[in-house]
Amino acid sequence: MGWRVRADAVGTQPLDPRVVMLIRDALHRLGVQVTFDRYGLTIRVTVEASSPHEAAQKAMDLVRGALPDPRILMPVRLEVAEELASAPSPSGAAEIIGIAELATMLLVTKQRASELAKSPEFPRPLAILKAGPVWTRASVARYLTTWQRRPGRPPRKAQAA
Repeated sequence: MGWRVRADAVGTQPLDPRVVMLIRDALHRLGVQVTFDRYGLTIRVTVEASSPHEAAQKAMDLVRGALPDPRILMPVRLEVAEELASAPSPSGAAEIIGIAELATMLLVTKQRASELAKSPEFPRPLAILKAGPVWTRASVARYLTTWQRRPGRPPRKAQAA
């Protein structure tokens, strides 16, 4: 049975651009779709397996085999879905989100999402349209793994007398 696997991983250290190219080329030769951003990578692959667990293991083995050092990436999310014979083949296009979807993911208002998106730690937008900036859902999901959310309002600064 065919299974579609999507995996997001973050770098345990900044990735050297030459290493990124080696990983990308190795994965493409194996039929794995891969996209990189400054936080890590997203892969999409279809594998033959008897169970979702086996499919996830096969996909991760493919990725690990393409890495010069398996410790440079840490998996953060793995999705496995049954490949239906009647379903159209996946386009491989990244899922794009705007401010409204970003606010939903971050559990904040759209105004606060816009403020957070301007911070230097936040992923750069994929594009800036007339409707506003857009990101890949994977890049924001990776950011969420490192975001140190502090609920509530920040304390007021003491006023000078």
